Amino acid sequence: MGTFIVIMGGSINLQTNQQFLLGSLILLSTPILWTAYTLLGKSIMEKYSPFLVVAYVNIFGGLFLIPFSLIKGFLTKFLPRALMVG
Repeated sequence: MGTFIVIMGGSINLQTNQQFLLGSLILLSTPILWTAYTLLGKSIMEKYSPFLVVAYVNIFGGLFLIPFSLIKGFLTKFLPRALMVG
């Protein structure tokens, strides 16, 4: 409910802009995804070392973000041209 209030800016007026609607749906999905992540993480940490789980989460999270940052050209601002492929 708090996410919904923040998205709407304290107003109940619905906007018909498709980009705003898509962004709102993405933001509304975050509490659901965070809950799933927390419950799944709790059960996994009972089987494996918390350090190992957090390490894998960070490694895979970073790897999955690389394609999105390449699309936007984010990495080109921080890495030398010699490291960039293509």
